[in-house]
Amino acid sequence: MNADPTADLSTAVRRHAPAASPEPGRARAIRRPVPIPPRPPLRPIAAYLLALADATRLRIVFALGDGARSVQAIAAGAHVSRDRVSRQLALLRHAGLLACRRERGILLYRLTCPDVFEICDAVRSGLENVGSSERRTPDVPPIRLNPADHRG
Repeated sequence: MNADPTADLSTAVRRHAPAASPEPGRARAIRRPVPIPPRPPLRPIAAYLLALADATRLRIVFALGDGARSVQAIAAGAHVSRDRVSRQLALLRHAGLLACRRERGILLYRLTCPDVFEICDAVRSGLENVGSSERRTPDVPPIRLNPADHRG
């Protein structure tokens, strides 16, 4: 048994002390951990993209590219039944992409996020870049991304 209790302490301190600097007179650099950036709010982004992840909802969004429309006008512009349009409008409104107002007894829906067309353009150009790879998307009729193309 060791009679000097400080002997063990000094050995432990020497064992965990930093090694001598390679160059005399120069301090050894202390490695600091790289700060982790704060987590971005992913749930709202996922909800936004999920609301756009349906061809019928995208048709509705593009039908609203020219401005506020009624359910009947949206159904005609998107070539979808009124019942289906109503269900999809509720989902889009819940996701925050649409707002509505009542005018002379008719509900008019409008886009709250005009950036949706830029997002769709970015996705389309990304898909064109991936198009040459082995992964292919299923045959889906093209969606015209210019809202002016939907005037009728």
